[in-house]
Amino acid sequence: MSTIRDASISRKLSVSFMVVVVVMLAVSAVTWTRLSSIRTNVGWTVHTYVVLSTMDEVVAAMVNQETGLRGYLVSGQDGFLAPYRGGEARYGEGLQHVRSLTADNPAQQSRLTELDRFAQTWKRDVAEREIALVRDGRLEDARALEASGAGKASMDALRAKATEIKGAE
Repeated sequence: MSTIRDASISRKLSVSFMVVVVVMLAVSAVTWTRLSSIRTNVGWTVHTYVVLSTMDEVVAAMVNQETGLRGYLVSGQDGFLAPYRGGEARYGEGLQHVRSLTADNPAQQSRLTELDRFAQTWKRDVAEREIALVRDGRLEDARALEASGAGKASMDALRAKATEIKGAE
């Protein structure tokens, strides 16, 4: 203790100043680390919301396809297939976007492959068959296929898989 009392004022001020500088550097380092962590977390949060939003768009595109197909079955007129065709394009774009957003996540990629399998099954086994039946003049057969619930299983599975993807995200 006597060494502090014996030190000159300039020495005491220099030591005090150095202590303040060291404390400020330590506080700055902690603050920078925390801000960096916050920035990273915000980035991941935004990424998650983009994936969730895009998945909503993918499901909406499938619903548009389903709506267009049903309108076609009710009317028998090609003009009612516009939502089906538009939904096809938006589905493909949305799925590709989600795939690129989750490229670093093999589990999500697998789920997306399953989701696409359900979509393609619905398209091949239900939608395209019903469209072909209507074009062949077999409107009642196409309506019967729809009424049988043939497409419901694929669409329900697709919706469930989309919910699983969103839940995992």
